[in-house]
Amino acid sequence: MEVNLQMDFFGEPITFFLTNNNNQIQNTMESIDAFLLTIASRGKLASGGGDEHGIEMAAAHSSSIAWSNLLQNIDQIMNDNNNNGNFSLSCSSPMAVATLLSPLLAQCGSAYVHSLDREYLSQVNYSSSSTSSSTSLSSSSNRDVQTNSNSQTKRGRSLLQWGKDAVAQTVQQQRQDVTNLVLSRRETAHLKALHHLLRDEHRDAMHTLFRLLHESPGDLLALLLILDIACHLGEKEILFRAATTIASYWTERGGGGGSTNRSQQQPGHALGMSTIATCLSINGRYKEAEQFCNQSQTFQDMEGTSGSSTWALAHSYDAEGRVSEGVSLLSGYDGMASYRDCGFLFFDSRLAAMGARFTYDRDGANADRVALRLYDHAFDRVMKYSGYTATDDDYDVDNDDEHNILPLIRSVPKGKGEVFGVVAGGAAKSFIGSLFGDGGGGSGAAASTADGKASNNTPGQNKKMEEEEGEDMDINRSSHGKQGIKPVTFENIFCWLPPTPQFLTDATFLLLRLTFGGAIEGNDPRWKGIKQAWKKVIYNEIQIQKQQHHHHQQQQQYQPEEQQNQSKVLLKFSPMARIASSLVVDDVVLEHAELCNKDNPLLSTQLEQCSHLIGKLLKLGMDNGQCTSTSTNDNDNNTDMDEDVHENHHDDTVMTKEWIYLSHRLADIRDGRQSPENNDDHGNSLLTGNTYFVQDIHGWDSTLRPFLEHSTFHAARNSADDPHALNLARAVCSEGVSLRPNSPETWWRYSIILEKLGDLTAAEDALATSVSLGSGEGGRVGGGE
Repeated sequence: MEVNLQMDFFGEPITFFLTNNNNQIQNTMESIDAFLLTIASRGKLASGGGDEHGIEMAAAHSSSIAWSNLLQNIDQIMNDNNNNGNFSLSCSSPMAVATLLSPLLAQCGSAYVHSLDREYLSQVNYSSSSTSSSTSLSSSSNRDVQTNSNSQTKRGRSLLQWGKDAVAQTVQQQRQDVTNLVLSRRETAHLKALHHLLRDEHRDAMHTLFRLLHESPGDLLALLLILDIACHLGEKEILFRAATTIASYWTERGGGGGSTNRSQQQPGHALGMSTIATCLSINGRYKEAEQFCNQSQTFQDMEGTSGSSTWALAHSYDAEGRVSEGVSLLSGYDGMASYRDCGFLFFDSRLAAMGARFTYDRDGANADRVALRLYDHAFDRVMKYSGYTATDDDYDVDNDDEHNILPLIRSVPKGKGEVFGVVAGGAAKSFIGSLFGDGGGGSGAAASTADGKASNNTPGQNKKMEEEEGEDMDINRSSHGKQGIKPVTFENIFCWLPPTPQFLTDATFLLLRLTFGGAIEGNDPRWKGIKQAWKKVIYNEIQIQKQQHHHHQQQQQYQPEEQQNQSKVLLKFSPMARIASSLVVDDVVLEHAELCNKDNPLLSTQLEQCSHLIGKLLKLGMDNGQCTSTSTNDNDNNTDMDEDVHENHHDDTVMTKEWIYLSHRLADIRDGRQSPENNDDHGNSLLTGNTYFVQDIHGWDSTLRPFLEHSTFHAARNSADDPHALNLARAVCSEGVSLRPNSPETWWRYSIILEKLGDLTAAEDALATSVSLGSGEGGRVGGGE
């Protein structure tokens, strides 16, 4: 077998099979290098995006150019082998496919990719005489797409099928020749991780990549994948071990900041240092994280690190309550400039959500409009252009039929007209050579600096995307056969990606924070949009489970019962997404999820159950008729009025009991034990024992901690001064002011609880501290009381 071994930008091997087209291999390696730098910089180093619809879409467009260019080059190599009669291999470069798919699967899961294949990539078509910019990857199960009468549609494979073929080919080659493996150990490990990601076994993939770092400490792609997977799983310890495993390796190969070891300079060193800083910060090593961030800014290859460095510092500021610094880092003009070009998989939106939280925690009620503006700017625009906020009942979990309506895909934004092939070649090579040094392996090509992106738009121009709804912006799937309509390309799809589960998780938790603070109500249109989006995500999860059941029904009969049950869990790759979606999903969908999850007794679903109860109590995503209690009739009949008052009093009593019950459940989560259901005292009886459970997620401090803290506090405020609820809230607030003494919002919550407990002097002192640290009252929770 003819093998062509290449080295990527970071000096890691990538193998090509049966490919004699050296020019095509060179082009593919250049696109791989550019895509790796796009991932590592979260889109900061991608360029070429048009500014027609604002800075945010220019950033997303830049990342889509790198993504689509790599996809096209991989597809072209496969086509070259097939045209030459080399049908023995289903994949010409398994590692290239893993580089393309693993970042998407790690953050989004297989159901999201399946949705892209079925609803988006199925709309891509091209004729035999057209360029590869509109290559089709639609699977054989997708609907045919009509093309012009003078062209012939070429059908290919789906993205998921690409991944399966790459894994299957690797396994086949290992079985044929165990002693003489063609792929390197690093490539084999990445393909094993890809196999787990395709099955939504993210924890197994994470541990596979962690073991790889022992042998390949310079593999930045592995560390980035571990970071993205840990975000969904809520893992912190493995991030710390992964970062410290390779920290010395990267520090020794800095080649800058006073170091004399320039002969061993690691390409993209500053990107690696900022990623390590993020892992350390998430695990609570804030001092070391800030040191690594500062070091990453002293090297000559510091370009592109601002996004990941900002993320690392944001975790440190949040955990220590340094809200003023957080506002300056993420909400100020200079701070936002550091990450506004990071458009890879909505990374800029995730940082904007943290900025909104910092602003709201510092300024309290005065920040309502600012926080909502940040939410609309970062999240609502994506919800609207994707159509995920549609209020129709398209996503019936019991409906086996596929949707008849494909999503509307828009044309790419117009800008300076840069072509990625030009950016990745010629001038870009010399620029990357001076930017990252001469130590880069392989082709040494990459995307140019983010300065190529237009960023001079005014706020009014940023809203242009929402105002323009003409044919030039939208590409209707039913108009592919019409003259003058632009074809759908990969660039269109990756530029206007639908919301990912991580994106919706961040949006949901931010909206919950604003709802707890009284900025919006549960019937706000934003909540209704979030609800519809989660219904779409759960629909996609159920669809791919049904497909897997049909294809693997016979194989599952021989699997252990535990493995069969685990495969049925919805959103099993992301416990954080399950918690967030439980806030707004309908009872029918929740029952389906509980039916799937109850068969796994090793994991606790307490967080999901508490989340769903919070959604019901706050009436999130419900209509006005559902949100209002039984209203009194405006008539002169005193008897009817008395009955209405009695019924409202009964509803209030029931709600109070529900809040008290929620407080007890949150206490169980905090303690790691479950009180017997038949014990009304929740474990206070000397004759009753406790049931301990294995928590399914520990969570990151920046995500799960605020959810638990605000839920506990809000439950105490609505519990009619229940002693258990108030004491639990006091304990949680005490922990907050001890660990985050510079947070005005934490001190404000503490003052409210102390006042309810009767400790008025301490409550006044806590309130004074909140005012001195923040702006005005320092925070506001629930209805502005």
